[in-house]
Amino acid sequence: MKRFTFLLALLALVSWQVSLAQNQKISGTITDAASGKTLPGVNVMAKGYSGVGTISNDQGQYIILVPENTERLQFSFIGMKTVEVIIAGQTVINVKMEDDVLGLAEVVVTGLGVSREKKALGYSVQDVKGDELAKSREQNIVNTLQGKVAGVNITNSSGAVGSSSRIVIRGNNSLTGNNQPLFVVDGVPVSNSYTSLGAYGGIDYGNAIQDMNASDIENISVLKGANAAAIYGSRANNGVILITTKKAKGSQGLGITFESGGMFDRPLIFPDFQDLYGQGYGGEFAYIDGNGGGINDNVDESWGPALDGRLITQFNSPYDPVTGVRTPTPWVPAVNDITSVFQLGTQFTNTLSLTKSTDKTNLRLSLSNFNQTGTLPNTTLTKNTINFSGSTYLSQKFSISVSGTYVHNTGVIPGNGYSSANILQQSSWSGRQVDYLDLKNNWDKIDPVSKRPYNWNHSYHDNPYWTLNKNTNQRTRDRLFGNFNLQYDFTDYLNLRANVGTDLYFEEVMEQRAKMSNDWPLGTFNAYTNLANETNANILLSFNKDLTEDISLAATAGANLMHAYGRFQSTNVAELIVPDLYAVANAASTPTTGLAFSQKEIQSLFATASFGFKRWLYVDVTARNDWSSTLPVGSNSYFYPSISTGIVLTEALGIKNDFLSYAKLRAGWAQVGSDTDPYQLQGTFGSAQPFFGNPSLGYTGTIPPLDLKPERTSSMEFGTDLKLLKNRLGVDFTWYKDNTADQIMQIAVSSTTGFGAKMINAGEIQNSGVELLLTGRPVQSKKFNWDVTVNYGRNRSQVISLAEDLTFLNLYAGSWGMQVQARPGMPYGIMYGRGIVRETKEIETDANGNELIHYTGRPLVNPSDGMYIRSSQDIILGNVTPDFTGGIRNSFTFGDFDFSFLVDFRSGGDMYSITKWFGCYSGVLEETAALNVNGKNVRDPLEEGGGVLAEGVYGKVGADGSIVYLDIEGNEVASPIENTAAFAGGQDFFEGFWGKTEMGIYDASFVKLREFNLGYTFKPDWVKKVGFSSVNLSLIGRNLWIIWKNMPHIDPENSFSAGNVQGVESNMIPTSRSIGFNLRITL
Repeated sequence: MKRFTFLLALLALVSWQVSLAQNQKISGTITDAASGKTLPGVNVMAKGYSGVGTISNDQGQYIILVPENTERLQFSFIGMKTVEVIIAGQTVINVKMEDDVLGLAEVVVTGLGVSREKKALGYSVQDVKGDELAKSREQNIVNTLQGKVAGVNITNSSGAVGSSSRIVIRGNNSLTGNNQPLFVVDGVPVSNSYTSLGAYGGIDYGNAIQDMNASDIENISVLKGANAAAIYGSRANNGVILITTKKAKGSQGLGITFESGGMFDRPLIFPDFQDLYGQGYGGEFAYIDGNGGGINDNVDESWGPALDGRLITQFNSPYDPVTGVRTPTPWVPAVNDITSVFQLGTQFTNTLSLTKSTDKTNLRLSLSNFNQTGTLPNTTLTKNTINFSGSTYLSQKFSISVSGTYVHNTGVIPGNGYSSANILQQSSWSGRQVDYLDLKNNWDKIDPVSKRPYNWNHSYHDNPYWTLNKNTNQRTRDRLFGNFNLQYDFTDYLNLRANVGTDLYFEEVMEQRAKMSNDWPLGTFNAYTNLANETNANILLSFNKDLTEDISLAATAGANLMHAYGRFQSTNVAELIVPDLYAVANAASTPTTGLAFSQKEIQSLFATASFGFKRWLYVDVTARNDWSSTLPVGSNSYFYPSISTGIVLTEALGIKNDFLSYAKLRAGWAQVGSDTDPYQLQGTFGSAQPFFGNPSLGYTGTIPPLDLKPERTSSMEFGTDLKLLKNRLGVDFTWYKDNTADQIMQIAVSSTTGFGAKMINAGEIQNSGVELLLTGRPVQSKKFNWDVTVNYGRNRSQVISLAEDLTFLNLYAGSWGMQVQARPGMPYGIMYGRGIVRETKEIETDANGNELIHYTGRPLVNPSDGMYIRSSQDIILGNVTPDFTGGIRNSFTFGDFDFSFLVDFRSGGDMYSITKWFGCYSGVLEETAALNVNGKNVRDPLEEGGGVLAEGVYGKVGADGSIVYLDIEGNEVASPIENTAAFAGGQDFFEGFWGKTEMGIYDASFVKLREFNLGYTFKPDWVKKVGFSSVNLSLIGRNLWIIWKNMPHIDPENSFSAGNVQGVESNMIPTSRSIGFNLRITL
């Protein structure tokens, strides 16, 4: 650290000693070579001096002051070929720019924030422009990438305000660790932390990168493979998302832009409920106290009497306090069921940005307010953002730049998952006669009989409005991230850059549960604060020069110091004295407190070299060595290299024709290391519940490792880029394979050791797949253009090995008996549990020779009772990982109109739906009261033609485990006979789902209309007369329509959080269909 500080001081000293030579003034006009029209907004840069630049004005004119020894000016503009002009003493330089028909000059942001020509890269990088992100008006920027980047899988957890979104690039590299990419904003790594929830859910406080304001983003580059990301070190083994924020470059004088947008949200989908039978069991119900005092009034199922208007005492029947008797009221379906709790959600965003540019200085300031009201009452999210960036040249060769973002994020977040803190638990467990409008109007009243808050049930549930108003989860986060950069240009090809960046946030959470709540009758609260800070300091020497007419070299060498600090403090009060006072002084029992600190440091050296030969052969080499504080001495140093090459065949072979406009091959190999969390090397103590009022501490339950090594990911990729028909058609194809070995994981050990687990290096996982990006312009004219972009990604995750004595690894419990496992020689993400026996029994063998059962074909039906047969042991039920993902985007421009829509899709990947599973078990879903093949309700008595005719064939399991086919009489037969006569009682059949996990597992494939945008840019004279340079108004839609899906009742995109627990949902808050507008005014 002292050496690094010394280098910074030396750099500053040298820079301030530089003599200030005279600047040279150059001016000119830039025009389109084809039309002769002037070109506004062209970037003009002094080559070799990154801070010296300007842009052309509305008349295509520019003025720039450059250091007197500047050799060249560079002119660049989107869609035009980049032009370089030798100054040679000229003071007036006029430039004509040509269309870049082939797009060969396309520039992308790569590692360390360096912009490079895409054709020079030997690996896959895909960009998404900031304007495209802002148009979607999605508050979580992760979701704006859905369907737009090949090989990227994004899952939005739910429709709750502030909900998290998970992003995974090229599959899961880690069996138990983080699988999400590193986010880098303007060169600074920033946190995308999230709430890691188990398979029963909890409170999802979102992923941290949603603090970013899309209107401040200029560009997002997705570095997919290890070749692209290796230079970022151990945290980049899952890829990198590079975010470049907007700067003032590109504007002359004072610029003002105002954006205002509004979105209106409605739930996209609700379960399909039945309205024929109400609460109760076995067809009987009568309410007294909702807790078992009446006839089945404690149950929360709808196997009660038919909703035919008969008179039955109910929770909201008139009550006589004198006689203590309720007057029976009509037993009818509720007009206002659980879906009526939802309201119109709104999102409003207003952003004002100011820019100011001179020859030497560029400044940008933006202020933004985002205000969201959720589709559930009393759920909100507010984000206030200040973003600032500036750069200036203090001398010809010395420049400084700074950027920073402050965010104040506050919200009231609903619960989710299988918990009474989630009101949607009542979508699976409820009485279909319950009037939720009545619950809304009386939520703060006390039931005269039970002396509990007014509700339809007092055994399991709270009034949903009690939950929404009393049992709240409040979160406030203040965050600051940014960087400070110094650069000294020794020459136009050699510079030294030093920067310091930080990401600091402080979060406060209050989870309060009111007295008299069903699960918390005494009241309770959890309060905790979380402080996290990561600081990165870098120094980088860069060289970029054409060594000869044919050979170019761009090289860097540098060092990085990363220091992370965290502090977590918690207070839990298990009982309250006075209702609704959430303070330690109001504790009826001794509070439990916790305080944890963590620190981590990584020191790094790195270097890169990029060679170019005759602009058709490119070779990139990188090397990095990290020293991590979280690994043992002797294993804490790890080196990883990469090499990649790109060959432009059309240049190398001199191919010039209109059909094959451009062809390139690329290949690369890389290795990336990864460490672990702090304090894994030694045992630590943690606080526990007080023991008879005395403080209690507990020692770690995990045996500390003695010789832990870093994980290593080795990656290779091959690809090709083709442009056909003068760039009217483009093909970008990539094949890749990644192997991550020496996985750092915890495994179970015998309790006789005094511990429950130990941490080891073991296991290897392989991801391989293909990515395809197609671009096309079917129609092109002066007034009308139609562009199509198609992306496709397919990944296969395979578990190669685990520890020698480990048969399988439970990745996570999927709830209610379902496990998601890793087994050697088998795909990652196997769903394992009890299912139903089918007509074909298949045996799959893992790499260790263990046999696993997988039933296929039609289910077996017991001819004696019409029920499915439950497997006698756990079997393979499915897999949580999708087969492939992709998207199709169509964009149209017609005059001043622009129109686009995006359809994205996911094929494969299974989901365990607790909503469906328990919704059938409890009798609330429509299939539990449907008509059967006899035209009778499945709940009608069997002797009257009722019952469920289960699809399948008659059969049983033999004593040896084999499949035995039967006829309707139970006699053995040689061939399967389809069930046409064995009916099961309706309630018996659906309650038989219990213990058969498979009955809730479905294919989670979908096709969605993800985005819609229709805009118009106003250009009449009145716009300029009122002082505006442009006005654009757009109609926006997002998550509009599930075009196709296999999953019944819910959106198959749901999940609990952004963590590794995927493929499971339980009564999730429905995702929202959003429609709104966006107005952009530029002065």
